[in-house]
Amino acid sequence: MISASAFILIGGNSKRFGSPKWEEKIQGQPILDRIWHACDMFENRVIVGKEKSNSISYPFISDELDFNAPINGLYTSLKNSTTDWVLLLSCDLPLITPNIFEQLLESKTKNIDAIIPKANVKTQVTCGFYHNRILPTLEIEIQKGN
Repeated sequence: MISASAFILIGGNSKRFGSPKWEEKIQGQPILDRIWHACDMFENRVIVGKEKSNSISYPFISDELDFNAPINGLYTSLKNSTTDWVLLLSCDLPLITPNIFEQLLESKTKNIDAIIPKANVKTQVTCGFYHNRILPTLEIEIQKGN
């Protein structure tokens, strides 16, 4: 068991995709179900989004803020977490595996506030671990409009 909470983001408008990504299926299984089960080892798991669909049977919380951006999901996750660490995970990572979470957590020390991987030279902020001590800084940056 990982002493952290997994928050799976289903926000976003899916403009390019054309429909909610989390509803799509891979090998007959909805993407949201695949990601949910990849997070089985976490102490808590929660779905975060603007509005809960009737087809979602998992625990759900609505975004705390009224704008679309990953920082909203992070803020909502940190505000609602009962653990020191949260995994912020986008629903557009349907092939994610528990092994990836374990590899990321190998970097954890008591002085690290975030563990965020890079893939294809891009920082993957919606596939990272964040410590709740960053919440005050996050609130300041949101107030500044950053």
